Amino acid sequence: MLVFVAIIVMMLPATWDEIDWRVALHANQAVAYELSLKKRPDGQHIIEAHDRWDERAWAEALSANTTKEGERYVWLHHDGKHIHEAKKMIDSLYWNKALDANTIASYKEYIKGHERGAY
Repeated sequence: MLVFVAIIVMMLPATWDEIDWRVALHANQAVAYELSLKKRPDGQHIIEAHDRWDERAWAEALSANTTKEGERYVWLHHDGKHIHEAKKMIDSLYWNKALDANTIASYKEYIKGHERGAY
């Protein structure tokens, strides 16, 4: 009986790791993968969790299409697969804001914050 209990106790970390992973997969949101990585930084699914976190975060930033979400992606995924695309998106959104305002001040504001911008 004691051996059986010891085996069950030894299996629990792997079981909880798998449960947490399946919860993240089911949610399929950046925040779920991020939480999975924080809860199990040495879990079995760390590489896939990191990749899925990056992909979902980028998809969510694209869907929002705001400077706030683009900058959030850059801040959290500074080495992410989509970092260059995110920076281009942010630059473009700021440029469009300047165009919409169409004032000298708005163009100066863009130049001030985006000296190396595309526009």
